[in-house]
Amino acid sequence: MEIKPNSEPQEFFLRLPDSVFEAMCGGEAGGGKSHSLICYPILRGWYKHPAFKGIIFRETFPQLEKSLIPKAQEIYEPLGGRWNGNEHVFDFKRVGGGKIWLSYLETDADAREHDTNEYNYIGFDELTHFKLTVYKYLLHRCRTSTQGLPNIVRCGATPGGEGNFWVYKRFVRPFPTGRRRLQEVFEGRTIERVYVPIKLENNVDLLRVNPNYVAQINLLPEAERRAKRGDWLAFTGQVFSEFRAVKLETEPPEALHVITPFKIPSWWPKVMAIDWGYTAYTCVLWGAISPDKELIIYRSYLAKQTNISVWSKEITQKSVGENILAIVIDPSASKRFGHDKTITEQVAAALGRPIENADNDRLGGKMLLHELFKWERSPPPEPPPPPYDEEEYRRCLRESFASAKAYMDQYQPAPVEILPKCKIFSTCPELIEAIQICDYDENRPEDVKEFDGDDPYDCVRYLAKIYDRFTKLSAKEFEELIKVDLVMKQYELSGDYSTFDRSMRRLEADAKARTTPIKRVRGFRHPRRGIQRTYGTAR
Repeated sequence: MEIKPNSEPQEFFLRLPDSVFEAMCGGEAGGGKSHSLICYPILRGWYKHPAFKGIIFRETFPQLEKSLIPKAQEIYEPLGGRWNGNEHVFDFKRVGGGKIWLSYLETDADAREHDTNEYNYIGFDELTHFKLTVYKYLLHRCRTSTQGLPNIVRCGATPGGEGNFWVYKRFVRPFPTGRRRLQEVFEGRTIERVYVPIKLENNVDLLRVNPNYVAQINLLPEAERRAKRGDWLAFTGQVFSEFRAVKLETEPPEALHVITPFKIPSWWPKVMAIDWGYTAYTCVLWGAISPDKELIIYRSYLAKQTNISVWSKEITQKSVGENILAIVIDPSASKRFGHDKTITEQVAAALGRPIENADNDRLGGKMLLHELFKWERSPPPEPPPPPYDEEEYRRCLRESFASAKAYMDQYQPAPVEILPKCKIFSTCPELIEAIQICDYDENRPEDVKEFDGDDPYDCVRYLAKIYDRFTKLSAKEFEELIKVDLVMKQYELSGDYSTFDRSMRRLEADAKARTTPIKRVRGFRHPRRGIQRTYGTAR
C-alpha cells in the first residue's frame, strides 16, 4: 500500500521538523486534514518503534465511529495495525511497533483521564470543536523519554465550532498566510508553532472522485459556506452577519463598515467610552458624530495588566484639544473595591472632567448596533400617494397652513438615507475583529455570548448608547453643524477668508441662545499670511 501526500501543502505539513512542537493544517473543508493526521506517524516511520505512543482526538465518540476509525482502519490495518475496539487502540505489535489510540475529549473530565499518560504524538482532528482549556491541558502530556521518538502536536481544523476564535487567535491571526514559525515560552522552554493553510483545490484525489463537491458546498447558507471555504470570521452563529470589513463584489458600495482613516473636522462633536479592566483588557473608543449623524469610530486603545494611573494618563494625552462632549465608563467602575476613590473618580481626575456611567443594557445595545450597521435600504413607503390634485391642495390650504404642508410633504422626495450609520477606521483592528466573532449565547439566545477578548464589543455598546442619546437630544446642534460644515467647505473651495470670517460670526451670533455655543475654529487665516489652517486633524 502506497501512502503519500496528496498536495504540496499537505507535504509541507507532513515534513515539518520535530522541533516544531505545535502545527495546524487548517482552512477549507475537504483539504485532506484528517488524512494528514492519520498518516503522520506512518510516513515518519514512528509506528514501527515498540515504544511509540500516539493518540488522535475527536470531540465525541460518535465522530470517531463515523469518520476517524474507518479512515484509520483503511491505512493502519494493511500495515499490521490491529484494532482493539474495547481500548480504542491500533496495536502494531505484529510488526514490532507501538500503539496509536483514537479517543475523544468532550469534557474537561475526559482530558484528565490522560493524567498519567505520555504521548510522543498527539493529533487533534477538527481542533475548533475543542475548548482551549482541554487543548492546553493535553499539551503537557506530550513528551518523550526515548531517543529517536518525538514529542509533537499536530492538528487539523476547518473554521467554525466552539473553539473558532481561540484557534484563529493562536494559529491564524499572527500570520494568516501561514508557514511562518512563531515562538512562545511553554513550561519554561521556547516552543515553535506553525500554521499551514490548505485549500479544497489542493485535494485532487477528492475532487476526482467527487467532482461536484465544490458545488455542494456553494449550496450551503452564506455563513456556513464561507466557513467551509476557509473564512475564519464567517462561521454560523455570527451575531452581526451584516457587518462588512471588506465589501463583497455583489453588494452595493454602502455594504462596508471598515474605512480608510481621514481627517476628522475639529468641530464635529466627539464621544468616548471606557470599558476598564486589569486581568481583562481596558478598552477605550473615541467616536466622532458627523453632520449626517454618522458615528465614525476613529481611535481605539487597549491595555492589559496596566495600572489606572498609566492608562488614564495615556488616554488623556490622546484626547488633548478634542471636542469631546461626553465620556462614559462601565458602571462597575463606580464601586469602591476598598479604595478611597472609585475607578471613575480616578479617571475623571486624570481627564479633568466628569465621567458618567455607561448604559449597560446588553440587549438594547446589541439591537442598536444592528441598526447602526444596517446597510440595506428600507423599502419605499406603501401605498404611493394619489396623483397631485390642485383643488385638494387649495382645500387643505383653506383649512390650515399645516394641513396644506402635510399634503405637499407626501410628494417631496424621500430624504437620502445615510447608510451605514456607523463606520470604523481600519486602525481599530481589535474592535473590528471582536464585532466579527460575536456569537449567540445558548442560555440567552438574543444576547451575545461572552468570550475572551470581548472587551471592545462591550465598549462599542457603550459608545453606541451615548451616541444615540446625543443625537436624539441634539436636533438643533446638528442643524448648526450642517451650517458650519457648509461654511468650511465653501472656504476650502474659495480660500476667501473674509467671507469665511463673516459667515462664522453670523453663525456665532445666531447660536448665542443655544446651551452649547459653537466654538470658533482657531487658526484660520488666508494661506498668504503664513498661518496654516489647523482644522480637520484627528488627534
